Amino acid sequence: MAGGGGYNLALSIKPTSSTTISTTYRSKRALNMKGDLKALAKMGNTVGSASMNADLKLDADLPAIFNVALAQDFGRIRAEFVYERTFWSSADIFKFGYVNAQFKGIGGILSAFDSSYIAGMMNSADYNAVYYGQGWKDSNAYRLGLSYFGDDHTFMLSFAYDETPTPQGVFGIPDANAFMFGLGLRKRLSESVDVGLAYSLAVKDNRKSFIQSHDGWGELHLVTAGFKYLF
Repeated sequence: MAGGGGYNLALSIKPTSSTTISTTYRSKRALNMKGDLKALAKMGNTVGSASMNADLKLDADLPAIFNVALAQDFGRIRAEFVYERTFWSSADIFKFGYVNAQFKGIGGILSAFDSSYIAGMMNSADYNAVYYGQGWKDSNAYRLGLSYFGDDHTFMLSFAYDETPTPQGVFGIPDANAFMFGLGLRKRLSESVDVGLAYSLAVKDNRKSFIQSHDGWGELHLVTAGFKYLF
């Protein structure tokens, strides 16, 4: 595996004692992997099989991400807003290819052809259609959170809207824009013990997707519980 370097930049300021503004940028991180590919395609007794040995190249980038966040306190209540943009369009999410391929026909009709003829058949395939990340666009996410800080408890409420980077209406990895809602409670039982409970709902709008649920909407419900002990 060979990969390029990356960097993170961050800045946080407090214009007033109750206001905090922060921004971060994480650069793209390229993970370029190499390996060996061995494959056998069986096409029936009459046609035969085709074996392949090649050097495999796989590009899998972590896209660049930019965030801007604002936190504002109103007494015991804190409001937080985050805008996030992910630069999918400039990243190779899962792009593969092979070089130095060697082909061989095994049995049937394929055994009568030399390796160069079989290679011409295999190399005529268009792999762009199956690249994971092909045609993806930059996506935005908007997140809003409210917290109420009591003497020994904290109530939390959240809402988020996440855009999908995947093209809609065409065959590919199914995904859709999401609306997310969350509720949470954290309770301090003693100076050293905290417990928490949270519920979140993600609603996916896949009405424009090539692959749809029965009514065009999908749901994901998640319940989490936490326990913290300080010592």
